[in-house]
Amino acid sequence: MKVTDDRCSAVVLKVLFLGTPCPLCSFAGHVWVGGMEEEIIENIRDDFPRWSPEEGACERCIEAYRPPRLI
Repeated sequence: MKVTDDRCSAVVLKVLFLGTPCPLCSFAGHVWVGGMEEEIIENIRDDFPRWSPEEGACERCIEAYRPPRLI
């Protein structure tokens, strides 16, 4: 019989305030990006393997890791 203890299952949400250092570039983030494309996440993880999307990233870093678009 499997018994689960609901007291141990907690959800932790990270709140990213203006001026909080970006986990990628360490500069103060003023615009935080959520809902990143999978390609961007993969590109970031190539340089930062321990990073997770829940940590967030500033708009500048997201633009730097966005794949180039062909016209």
